[in-house]
Amino acid sequence: MKKTTFGNHDDFSENHSESSRISTRKRRSVSSFERHRGTKPNSWNKSTATKKFWETGSFWRRLIGGFLIFIVLGIFMVWGLFLNDLPNIRDIENGNFAESTVFYDAEGNEYFRYGENGKRIYVSYDQISQSIIDALISAEDQGFFENPGIDFLGLARAGFYYITGKRSQVQGTSTLSQQLIKNTLLTNERSIKRKIQEAYLAYQLNQTYSKEKILEMYLNLIEFGHGANGVEQASLTFFGKSAKDVGPLGATILASLPKSPTAFSPYSKRERLMGKIEAYPSDTPTDRVLLNDLEIANTKYGTLYTEFKNYIQNLTFTQKGNNSVEVCGMKKEYVANSAYTPNSRGCKEVNYEDVLNLLGNITVKGQLAIDDHAPEEYTIEYSVGRKDYVATQMLRYKKITPDVFAKIIYDGLEFQFNIPENNLQYPYFIMYVQEQLEAKYGNDINIKKGLKVYTTLRPNLQKEAEKIIVQQVKDNKNQGATSASLVAMDNTTGEIIAMVGGPNYNDNKNNMTTALRQPGSSFKPLVYGLAISKHPIGPESPVADVKTKFGSYEPNNYDRSFRGIMTVGQALAYSRNIPAVKMYFLAGNEKEIIPFTKNIGITTLNADFGYGAPLSLGSGEVKAIEMMQAYSVFANNGIKNEAHAIKRIEDSQGGVIEERVNKQGQEVFSPAASYIISKILSENNYRPESPTWRNNLTVSGKTAAAKTGTSNMENKKTGKILPRDTWTIGYSPNITTVVWAGNVDGSPLKGTCDGINCAAPAWKKFMTYALKDLPNTPFKEPAGLFKIKTAKLSGLLSDSGISNITAVKLDEKDTGNKEVKLDGLCGGPVTANTPEDSIVIGYTPSSKPIVDRYDPEWLKGFFAAANISAMADNDGKTSTTPCDRPNSKGTVNISTKIVGAGQNILEVSWSGDRPIAKFRVSVDGKVLKETTYEDAARNGTDRISTTSLSASNAIVVDLIDAYGYRYSYSTNGSGEGTSEITPTLPSINEDNTNIEPSISITNPSRGSISIYAGDMFNLRFGITVGTTKRTINVTLDGKNIQSATSGDTFVIPMLTADLTPGNHQVNVTVTDGNGKTASKSITLTILAR
Repeated sequence: MKKTTFGNHDDFSENHSESSRISTRKRRSVSSFERHRGTKPNSWNKSTATKKFWETGSFWRRLIGGFLIFIVLGIFMVWGLFLNDLPNIRDIENGNFAESTVFYDAEGNEYFRYGENGKRIYVSYDQISQSIIDALISAEDQGFFENPGIDFLGLARAGFYYITGKRSQVQGTSTLSQQLIKNTLLTNERSIKRKIQEAYLAYQLNQTYSKEKILEMYLNLIEFGHGANGVEQASLTFFGKSAKDVGPLGATILASLPKSPTAFSPYSKRERLMGKIEAYPSDTPTDRVLLNDLEIANTKYGTLYTEFKNYIQNLTFTQKGNNSVEVCGMKKEYVANSAYTPNSRGCKEVNYEDVLNLLGNITVKGQLAIDDHAPEEYTIEYSVGRKDYVATQMLRYKKITPDVFAKIIYDGLEFQFNIPENNLQYPYFIMYVQEQLEAKYGNDINIKKGLKVYTTLRPNLQKEAEKIIVQQVKDNKNQGATSASLVAMDNTTGEIIAMVGGPNYNDNKNNMTTALRQPGSSFKPLVYGLAISKHPIGPESPVADVKTKFGSYEPNNYDRSFRGIMTVGQALAYSRNIPAVKMYFLAGNEKEIIPFTKNIGITTLNADFGYGAPLSLGSGEVKAIEMMQAYSVFANNGIKNEAHAIKRIEDSQGGVIEERVNKQGQEVFSPAASYIISKILSENNYRPESPTWRNNLTVSGKTAAAKTGTSNMENKKTGKILPRDTWTIGYSPNITTVVWAGNVDGSPLKGTCDGINCAAPAWKKFMTYALKDLPNTPFKEPAGLFKIKTAKLSGLLSDSGISNITAVKLDEKDTGNKEVKLDGLCGGPVTANTPEDSIVIGYTPSSKPIVDRYDPEWLKGFFAAANISAMADNDGKTSTTPCDRPNSKGTVNISTKIVGAGQNILEVSWSGDRPIAKFRVSVDGKVLKETTYEDAARNGTDRISTTSLSASNAIVVDLIDAYGYRYSYSTNGSGEGTSEITPTLPSINEDNTNIEPSISITNPSRGSISIYAGDMFNLRFGITVGTTKRTINVTLDGKNIQSATSGDTFVIPMLTADLTPGNHQVNVTVTDGNGKTASKSITLTILAR
């Protein structure tokens, strides 16, 4: 793609020459100075009345004289206190610029110094483009050419706002002259004296130099970030051109940076500076992709992105009087807020303050087919940046025409900055500390001048973290994840000890530890924690993971299955979604959850957003650094030690500006509930049994808790789910660490990438390294923890129950369950017509389960999952209506034969008029095998090994139909036997062309299986063929993976490493010697964790 260049004078011609511009400015400046100084009259003539007053008004004369003396003494006092030790104003011109600010790590080693890492090229005023001058003044000091260095009106207005309580500080009164003084001549002392000196020197500066000279010095002094000191170096760094050649777009960019070079960095905070362009499915606005990558924007989102660009390009702006602008070329369907809906001409008139709001409500919609998915409606949305504000100010003060304004907006969409090499040590942490300094002191002291900043970074941990993240990104390459980040803190002090925002700062300057991302299941412990703090629920309390509707919301689990009754500890560690949503309601829903999470450190959730129950599954966007803060509260048993990067700041004189004193933090959460969460997340017995899970989330020889998370993107038309953000967050009592892995632009990953595979290995490596020299410290049991015994099925108090712990006292006792015989066909009563095999033992509960009692529908699902069957209502009453079934058995023909290469497999086949629901084989009265078929069929085959049997063993085959009737067949180890229902006994190992080929798949037995990508399972099946000649084929998605021409029983390992998430078809086909064919399929679902 052709690179767009901006700012050449050929593109935007100036309205007047440099010489005329300067002379005009000087004339205006001189007249301004004279106006503020005043002009002494030629003569001073007192009137007769005045003479008489001074001659006769003794009292008034003394009063006024005394007042004048008081004023004079006041002036001398102010001079003596504040102005007697002023620096020479000429020191600015002599190059007395700022002494460097120095950063130190936690061991006192210097690792960064302002100034030494920067460059400056001094240029004269006439070598700076008029566009830069206009942009700077429009954004920072509109009255620059008229004021005497102090904005008296702005000062009065700011004072009024402060006195009336509209603002907590006196802000917004600093002129460009004051900024120049603050950044050059004065120290960083925070006092009234410095403020007074700043104002006086700013006035003196304007008496000494022309306005042009002041601007020249200001623009050569100011730092623009990334080592670019002064406007010439900034122009060369960011644009590759001289300051004299910078046009309106480049000028709006440069004028944006002095406000906060770090917060508006062209590289790490591009969207704040240039505006943010995001794409997302219209019906799922949380699945956003940042379109900073032009290749992705113009290819993957090409058709809609082109429409978006064309829409921006066709907007026109016309000034209407002095206060408003008419915007035309708008489309009603592309406006998010109805307040900006255009009229029938496609126009909308707004005041200048609303121009940015109008631009920020652009949402272009259209159909897109992403990654070969079916087309669906997508939205591309624009959010304004700082440069848009500067451009609007320039338009407002008539420094640019409406056409130029429109071109700035459009050309800024794809503007590409020069990429300078950066060899800074710990660059992401440096940028983070700079942001903290700018946010706290940017309007008060010069953070780039003469400070000593002692930070919390531990160099050995930082360097190890950088190595680990680089390696993790390499390991994730084939998984589609191109970035990763890590941030860690000392729980006991709150000190941030390591921060890696990405694998390579030169490639991508976005600090992903402070970026907004969906946390997925890593958010669940926060929801569980709040629920546990409010209810007598512990790790061993039961909860039903069953299909459940929560109003209109019906979530599923990631594996599309349900595990029935689980403990609360298992439900959290297994990351089941249904129990998590139940905890959302027990916690008090988002009205309680959002204030709670804010209290423990998460500031990005919006109480007005309306997340609903999906919030419990991690649908809200958070920052990794804030998740670290929140989890550290669990590690500290409810104590919050504020995460911070700065220990102490000193000025150039050694005076302490800020110092962090390590002291006990504030208790912000239940210590007992915190401990319970730590117990669940640290003990392997709650986790899935997979070695990968248990290995990646443990630190050998150390106590550590951990939780993974994966946010997903789903195409609602294809059903294909792909991961996007993967997390592992964990902690010991000493250290909390967060690892994120994914793509900076939010694009999806391959289905095999999830929290346990793409983030957990880095977490484990860092925690192992960080804790290696520390003694193992268990989580400390807090006061207020209730140790009790609870019934397994209800979670209520029981002397014979299991050990449990809660944060809230439990008083209710379990009263047991009454055992009752039920007809398994419908849950009705047992009658004389109920077959023996249909009688089941059910339970009528006297106590409702501790979690699922919250909602009647939850209770129904719990009873069903717990085999407390046939509940007509939630009080546990059984049905009194008998089941409806045939009065007698049907006809079922059973046949057996010995098969297999070793003649050691007994194959049982059946056919008849009744569907068979259960197959059972007993040997000498002992049940050897029992299989229940979810899909009962009239014809079927099953097998059992006879290796350990002999001809003397009595074998009984029982088939039980769907109504509970039993059909028995007796045989021995040789396969010969008799059936009570006229069995057919074909000769063994002889061709029988009357037998139809059939297939019996025993694993998976239900016709489908769901597993994680990369896992393996054994496909087990047997065939019945009446001829010696046979051909067996197994295909996966139509592609042949296994063939055979002999055998009856098969075990085929199914490898899934190369399969994408979603449904796949496995098909088994057998053809006998006569060309007769049988086929059977299973559905293989590949999951993204």
